[in-house]
Amino acid sequence: MALTPAMFIRVHVLDMSQKSLAAELDVTQPRVSKWESTPGQIPKKHHDTVKKLAAKKKRRLPDSYFTRVPIEGE
Repeated sequence: MALTPAMFIRVHVLDMSQKSLAAELDVTQPRVSKWESTPGQIPKKHHDTVKKLAAKKKRRLPDSYFTRVPIEGE
């Protein structure tokens, strides 16, 4: 499976399991799994919460990460 923006954010920015992210966003784990496969993006209504989670972990999360996986070095 190719790395999608949703998977990149969850694994490389947030360092969370699907289950943990689902709990933070008040959705189910299968919903997070679906985002990671098709279309590969976290819905906009959850972006602010995801940004807050990243900030708590002192991790950088530019808006562009929500729509594309960054190129190494970005």
